[in-house]
Amino acid sequence: MKKRARSNFLVLGRVRKPHGLKGEVSINSYAESPLIFKKLKRVFLRLNNLPPKEYQIFKFREHGKFVLLRLKDVLDRDQAEMLRGAEILALRDEVPKEEDEIFFEDIIGCSVFLPDMTYVGVVKDVKRYPQEIWEILDNEENEILFPAVEEFVIKLNIENREIIIDPPPGLLDIYCKK
Repeated sequence: MKKRARSNFLVLGRVRKPHGLKGEVSINSYAESPLIFKKLKRVFLRLNNLPPKEYQIFKFREHGKFVLLRLKDVLDRDQAEMLRGAEILALRDEVPKEEDEIFFEDIIGCSVFLPDMTYVGVVKDVKRYPQEIWEILDNEENEILFPAVEEFVIKLNIENREIIIDPPPGLLDIYCKK
């Protein structure tokens, strides 16, 4: 798998469906805190791999485990329905972050090694289940689901696009049939 170039955009969530009659959309937020939307002035929505379109955030609120957004120029339910399934993006430079914080998108495309520098594969995706799971693709196209918990991640070097892991015994054997 080729290493992926670092994007100027970060994926913050996905539009679930319209909410109400005035153009509000309900979203699944991938951010650690939904308050990130309160700190942003704009987001970009991308549908069907088309170029992202900019929207000003008019209003934000939490609604149970989801986030509700009102976007400028989305005035009714029909317009909100047209956004169903869209990825919600923000420019990397506009997203507030702590000094040592790493974005999921920065992990994707990194080469993964064991402590003895044996090559494992490349991070293909990061899933946001109750715990963070990395999808690693090895040279034989085997998909490895790796629990990215502190005890198994030895070193993250985002600048060099390298990660060193020490997986639990037997984990790689489950996925890599040799």
